[in-house]
Amino acid sequence: MMGKSKALSQDLCSLVVAKHTDGIGYRRISKLLNVPVSTVGTIILDVMIVGSSHIGGSDPVFVTLLARFLTEK
Repeated sequence: MMGKSKALSQDLCSLVVAKHTDGIGYRRISKLLNVPVSTVGTIILDVMIVGSSHIGGSDPVFVTLLARFLTEK
């Protein structure tokens, strides 16, 4: 059984994006903020692809396919 996903605060999302733009890696950001590495990756990917930092709920299929297409090229 899968657990429910909680929506992340906008402060956390903007902090992750700010640290990423400063050149800090995923693992270091996750240790600094006590957030799993996969969550850091999801936030950064969502901001890069979609342009917003809204995390929570299921992703649209189109966004997932677009992300896969962009990473393959």
